[in-house]
Amino acid sequence: MGVNNRCHVKVGQTLLGEKSFSEILLMLSSGVIDFNTKIRLSHEDRWAFMLNHQPLALYTADKLMLASTGSERSSLFTNWYVRGGQTPFGPFSLLQMLEFYVQKRLYKDNRVRHSMCDAWAPFGESGPFAGKSLDQLLGCEPLRNIITRRKTPRIKYTREVFISAGGDLYEGTSSNLSLQGLGVVVEHATSLVPGQTVNAIIKASHGQGSVQVKGRVVNLNKQGHYERFAIQFQKSNERLTRHLALHVPRL
Repeated sequence: MGVNNRCHVKVGQTLLGEKSFSEILLMLSSGVIDFNTKIRLSHEDRWAFMLNHQPLALYTADKLMLASTGSERSSLFTNWYVRGGQTPFGPFSLLQMLEFYVQKRLYKDNRVRHSMCDAWAPFGESGPFAGKSLDQLLGCEPLRNIITRRKTPRIKYTREVFISAGGDLYEGTSSNLSLQGLGVVVEHATSLVPGQTVNAIIKASHGQGSVQVKGRVVNLNKQGHYERFAIQFQKSNERLTRHLALHVPRL
């Protein structure tokens, strides 16, 4: 990581020294600092809120997106629960909680809890959502762009998936579900391309049998040893829609 990816960190009047982007995100995910934290680049004199620094804002948005796929187990970036009446919903990622707030499914006085805490507390007073930290998150342009694209609520949804495309058959695992589509991870390289039409068979545990959907490949991310993408549904599926409605906050 280059020198441009290191900066000085300050919380209030407390200086925390020079940190790398990855160290800053680790402090955020463990609750040592919040998103109202200020940073200063080594060659500058001016302090600025961390999410006003475009490279760090983009890096943070990428990490929050990754956490929303369930890749982190014990972090403030995931494992949040929402209480609707006496019914708890979750776990949700930090990014999903922001989406619910923007979609007016979640308000500052609604009770939430992280898996590392026993007590329920108001959303607007909890960890990374407390005070001006929430304002900084909502004011971050890369995060706003993600939330704007993800207009419908999504939930973590881990199921075995078989994908048929152009005569090829791939086996993968779903990561999340929304009214618009399904996130998928395949643990090997494929010949899939963005925009390609595919058929997917989801081994659903709710109801009987499997669910078959048709859609096109979007947000394809090829990493060599695995690929991550979404299937954008061509039309809604009643069973998936019903399942989704049971697992998002109704406050």
